[in-house]
Amino acid sequence: MLMNRLFRTTISVLLMIMIALSLTGGLSTARAEKLDPIEQFVERMYNIVLNRDSEEQGLNHWSEILRSRRMTGAQVAHAFFFCPEFKARGLGDRDFILTLYKTLMERVPAEWEIQHWLHHIWLGWPLDNVFSAFVHSAEFGLRCRDAGITQGTYIPPSGGMARVFATRLYRTALGREPDARGLDSWHNLLRTGSVTGASAAFSFLFSQELRSQNISNTEFIRRIYLTMMGREPDPEGREHFLRLLNANWPREDMFASFVASLEFEGICNELGFVRGTYTAPPGGMVRVFVTNVYNGALNRGPTDTELNEWQASLMRGSEAAVLAYELLFSNDNRSINDDEFVRRLSRAVLGRAATAAEVTNWSGQLRSGATTRYNLFVNFVNSAEFGRLCTDHGVTRGTAPQPINTVYGTGNMHKVWNMIVTADFRGISDRPEHVAGIVGNLMSEAGPSLCPFQIQVSNHAGLGLMQWTGRPGRRTDFENYMWSRGISEEAFYTEVRRHDTWYCNNPAMHPVELHDRVLQVQIDFMFHELRNTWERQYMGFIDFPTDRTGVAGARAYAELFCSLALRPGVGRTDNDAIRDLGVQTALMASPFVGGSGRLDRISYSGLAVRRDRAETAYLYFINNHR
Repeated sequence: MLMNRLFRTTISVLLMIMIALSLTGGLSTARAEKLDPIEQFVERMYNIVLNRDSEEQGLNHWSEILRSRRMTGAQVAHAFFFCPEFKARGLGDRDFILTLYKTLMERVPAEWEIQHWLHHIWLGWPLDNVFSAFVHSAEFGLRCRDAGITQGTYIPPSGGMARVFATRLYRTALGREPDARGLDSWHNLLRTGSVTGASAAFSFLFSQELRSQNISNTEFIRRIYLTMMGREPDPEGREHFLRLLNANWPREDMFASFVASLEFEGICNELGFVRGTYTAPPGGMVRVFVTNVYNGALNRGPTDTELNEWQASLMRGSEAAVLAYELLFSNDNRSINDDEFVRRLSRAVLGRAATAAEVTNWSGQLRSGATTRYNLFVNFVNSAEFGRLCTDHGVTRGTAPQPINTVYGTGNMHKVWNMIVTADFRGISDRPEHVAGIVGNLMSEAGPSLCPFQIQVSNHAGLGLMQWTGRPGRRTDFENYMWSRGISEEAFYTEVRRHDTWYCNNPAMHPVELHDRVLQVQIDFMFHELRNTWERQYMGFIDFPTDRTGVAGARAYAELFCSLALRPGVGRTDNDAIRDLGVQTALMASPFVGGSGRLDRISYSGLAVRRDRAETAYLYFINNHR
């Protein structure tokens, strides 16, 4: 136990001696005690800076100068640090910094402090300027006060900091050491004001030499920070600019933002040259907007051709809503489910990911038939959030374009046609033959006027556009759907009871708001049925060979839609199961799926009328389409 205590005591004493020696430059404690504080200050200069003991004459000479205040502590320190004897020692940058700390601060620096000053020297700081920072520090001021001398100041030669920036241009922008001739040239141009800081930085950051290095966006961000701010990028700044650059924001736009920053202005003032200005070519944020819409809507960025064409179009005044519509409703998105559509819609139009609650809410509305993808898109485009996004990117918001294949007009044909198109069920809007085939069937059920209050007084009392009947309970489902969508049962049946042929053929006689709401809800229910009944699996067969176009395609589709859609198997019975087999058999024989049979082998009344009215609807489209 006694030996352990003696060992610990011995170690403590040795450590104290080592610390004392490090702060007196190896001067023995006994000798240091014989010197007054001013002489100790001078002795440290000899011991640490020149790495030797002082001679008596030198010690007395410098001590007297300080005591009489003919020179300050900063001036005497400079005389030692930049004398030929010290330069002859040939110390590297690290040892130079260690010597500054031990001499002027009377302590050993932490490693991070050494790295801090090494970084400044790498950025081009002359040793004169590093020395100046030390002798102007509060810590050196305390050492001078303890010694009873004046701290003083040291101003490096003028133009030295312009050389710092010139050196930095080579080391941080180009990643190499400067050649002497080039360094002198840029130093003189900056020092004399012949070039600004902005123009000098641009010449390097956008030089052919740097372009040929083909550096990544991450590396470009690092270099522009080091070059213009003299520091590594902070994590938030790096992520912010990386997100923009990866979205095709031009590097010139990033450079312009740095030039305009207060931080760069302060650095130029500190280094002693003019900041200058830089204006980036127009359209940079438009490129970001186009890229973000592509990534959001299609899960891919635009090709160079797509990017350039849309940038030019938007800069000429084309509407941002048109770009978003064309991508979100392109063929690439036909097969995605409602959840994925909502996610893409939010990213493309709002510029952000939808929350889980938003996905649940919006996709739930789509699945229930409370809205359509097109109508949801319209709501997003009309939102304040999309408006701000467009303003921030310098593009015109505009309005949601009418879907392709919509028609002009004012009557029920026009309304029903456009409602079917905007529902965009399984890509129906891409083929006017499809829409005409559906409209032809509805005209056969509800009459040419397409009255939503049409009622069939016999044969199971069919009701509405598709004459939903009580067999097998479809009318009850239809009514419940209407009431759930806010249609008043009393108001609806008031119009049904007032129905007669003349009234139904003049839909304007119905209350307009109620009429249009009922019309929309019935179209929504039609697609709701198709999405949620057993026959939805067969809807995938609704397609055309290339020769089934125009009037012939509309007539053929009318048959197919009649067979598949007018009698969905809600609440199936045994008889329905027999009919299901008949539908399947007909499909397998259909020319639509490679068979050679005819769809009208299913006995269903009015197929000829349905084909004729589909032709009428198609010709209406030809004469009135947008």
